[in-house]
Amino acid sequence: MKNLKSCLWGILLLLVIPQAQSQDTNYKHYSSWNTLILEGAISAKYYVSTEFNFRRTNFTTDWEQFIVRPSFHYISKEEVDLSIGYSYIKNYAYSSFSTRLDVLENNVWEQLILKNKYKNFNLAHRLRLEQRFKDRLVNNQGVYQIEGTKFNHRFRYRFIVNIPIFKEELKTKLQVTAYDEVLLNLDQGVRPKSLNQNWMFLGLKYRINDKVSIRSGYHDVYLKLNSDSFVTNHIWETTLTYKII
Repeated sequence: MKNLKSCLWGILLLLVIPQAQSQDTNYKHYSSWNTLILEGAISAKYYVSTEFNFRRTNFTTDWEQFIVRPSFHYISKEEVDLSIGYSYIKNYAYSSFSTRLDVLENNVWEQLILKNKYKNFNLAHRLRLEQRFKDRLVNNQGVYQIEGTKFNHRFRYRFIVNIPIFKEELKTKLQVTAYDEVLLNLDQGVRPKSLNQNWMFLGLKYRINDKVSIRSGYHDVYLKLNSDSFVTNHIWETTLTYKII
């Protein structure tokens, strides 16, 4: 219960984020995101993980993003997961509203996951602070060029609900999983500056065995471009997790 109370301020963020106004320009596109996660245990309290994200758009015909994200984790009891990690992100130029050139981002991040188990469902809170180094895209008289690197902090809060619907040998075999996540650009220090994105997901997670699980479902991404335009990305997302050790 302490973990839940400590994250109430994060839940409030989801309620106060301003919604897009009807006069805003809404760009829509449709994507397929596929992720492979490899995990390896070092000991009872430490493990490593690597994500490979293959993100396609325009009905899978074009690349949207490619991400590699290794991380190192420490588990304190079953309720707390502390980690540090690195992300290599390649953003592709796939439409008129995206970047006009392929843009690279490198970021490092610190993360805390708090878990709460109840009789009929589980909750989790994921808090991540990112230090982002991204190619600076500039428009020189109609010609887009990359000049240097821009830096900013971003804070992410994800509220996750898992509802088991089928168990086998006292282990969850199939569950409904849903989450909402806000991504906030930060000003100096930890003061929120602007909304970067909002993510919503609803799907199913199936545990094949003790080493392999798969999650698949609908993912809606709201991306704020500027003060009067935004992007809605309708995504079918599938994630395969494999525990090597």
